[in-house]
Amino acid sequence: PFFPAGRLMLLVSLTMTILPLLQQENRQLSDALKSRGLAKHPSPFRRLYYHSQPLINGVMRLSDKIAQALYSRCLNKNPTLLGPDLTMGDYLLITAAFLFLGLGLYLKYYILR
Repeated sequence: PFFPAGRLMLLVSLTMTILPLLQQENRQLSDALKSRGLAKHPSPFRRLYYHSQPLINGVMRLSDKIAQALYSRCLNKNPTLLGPDLTMGDYLLITAAFLFLGLGLYLKYYILR
């Protein structure tokens, strides 16, 4: 087998577990924005900004909790070494995240005053 069955089952079960949690997080955020009157902002960029920033924070918090739970059960490649194994794709994702953050800050402070 090209891919170990245990890892494949972990991937499928985590995906099935995370999707409802993401929907719940999105629903809670939408309700919070509606209660503050920000859900119907005239600018689509502002709506996207108000919705995406807290959603990304919530998803990161959720992923940290899941990663800690997996580490505590020794479900990493080397249970004795907990250092990050970053690949080129990880560096590209980090770079894209910083570019997105920079664009958001630029829009917030220079365009959408």
